[in-house]
Amino acid sequence: MAGSNTIQVDPWLKEQGSTALPSDAVFLCTYDDYIGIDTIEVAAFIRRTAGREELWITSDVFEVPVNVLANNNPLTDMAVSVAASRPVTKVALSDAGLALFEALFEARIGFRWPTKHISSGLVSATVFENLVSGLETRLNQNVEESRRTRSKIVDTASNLQLNPEPGGLDPDYWRARCAETHHHLELKASTNEFFCGYCGISGGPCELMDLAKDRKEKATARQHR
Repeated sequence: MAGSNTIQVDPWLKEQGSTALPSDAVFLCTYDDYIGIDTIEVAAFIRRTAGREELWITSDVFEVPVNVLANNNPLTDMAVSVAASRPVTKVALSDAGLALFEALFEARIGFRWPTKHISSGLVSATVFENLVSGLETRLNQNVEESRRTRSKIVDTASNLQLNPEPGGLDPDYWRARCAETHHHLELKASTNEFFCGYCGISGGPCELMDLAKDRKEKATARQHR
């Protein structure tokens, strides 16, 4: 898992895989999650153990049974995964859930985004919508600041037609298409660096130009075989 401060986040639910819903997990809410081409309904639960607070979520969930949401029947065969966790705190479960929600939503910027609160458990529609609205305001402010502070690595990505765009999470953070692929890489404007976690490569403007050139040459060679 990767995360900031004490919160660990697994945005794509790959680290631990899916399992049954723990019987001591408490329902937070359901919400619509926009995934680029469609929205899916997600059910979220909070679990506090002796050492950790865990945000458990489902995906591709539609019409979650009312008795599950009321925790009268935990439905332990429901497929869920730990999306975020942190060391146990003394705050209310609802506040713990909101903190983990925020970390998860930030980690998914550019790929998935919560769009609509559907049903309430510990987290009401108003509280959920205020959280998302606050995040959107901060993201928009960061985007505006990013556009005022472009750098050589961003200009290089633009010249290579990699379509760099402010990431929103931080004014220093940009995203661009990784050359000749269908995924993205990250740009850090202040240090003129790029990094692609998928490809496991990084460097500065020169390395980015070399990467794009090499990928283009290989793509051209494949087309002429």
